[in-house]
Amino acid sequence: MTFSIAKSYLSVLAGIAVNDGLITDLDEPASATVEGSHFSSDHNRAIIWRHMLQMNSEWRGELFDKDEQIDHFRQIGVGADNSRKGQLRQVSRPGTTTNTMTCG
Repeated sequence: MTFSIAKSYLSVLAGIAVNDGLITDLDEPASATVEGSHFSSDHNRAIIWRHMLQMNSEWRGELFDKDEQIDHFRQIGVGADNSRKGQLRQVSRPGTTTNTMTCG
């Protein structure tokens, strides 16, 4: 499991992307700089880089042939209840959720 270390890698890579001019404005829609269909839906089009970095984008879609729904309601740790893991949950408007350190 690499959830926590992934945040460190992400922050370093985001800093490099800003420094290199790949991300010019954290409040710019990610769809303005990411090619392809990952940010083309009405829901995902509203996602800005700041939402992605604060982990409250509520991005919906598929990466590497895996639907993001696979981690809905996922809990980690002793006594975790994963009886609802993978069940579709209602998502909020991008930027309106609070990251609770769980994947659900």
